[in-house]
Amino acid sequence: LPLKDEGESKIRCAVLGCGMMGQEHISYIMGYPNVSIEFLCDPHEPSLEKSVRVLQEFHMDGQPLNLPNLCHSEDELFNRANEIDLLVIATPNHLHTDTIIRWGTKNITILCEKPVAVSLEQHCRLSQFMQSSEFCARVWVAMEYRYIPAIA
Repeated sequence: LPLKDEGESKIRCAVLGCGMMGQEHISYIMGYPNVSIEFLCDPHEPSLEKSVRVLQEFHMDGQPLNLPNLCHSEDELFNRANEIDLLVIATPNHLHTDTIIRWGTKNITILCEKPVAVSLEQHCRLSQFMQSSEFCARVWVAMEYRYIPAIA
């Protein structure tokens, strides 16, 4: 991921969906010193609280930890899109397509936990959107457990 300008030192990350998979992503992201988790977003307060604990547990760079902004809705997070370079989507699977379409209009990088679509209808809508002039994001699809021997 390129930084927005030379004066910026970290990639600004938001995690949308702070349940189990979101927390897995947080633990791995914390190992990258050039990435700063700026936002955690989930409507379920206990998931946000647990994600903050995970962030604190995996904080490694020796500097004081700046706690991220906590958002309780995707709309609240979307209003801050200009402060985000990397969006991690770890929401329930059936929400991935609409989330990619919404955020895909922004010049950001999106890391979406698999699957990106759960039906043929969603697949067709996403495919059509990604071929349109509105689409300007970079999208990666993640399978968090890909390297675990029991799954691989």
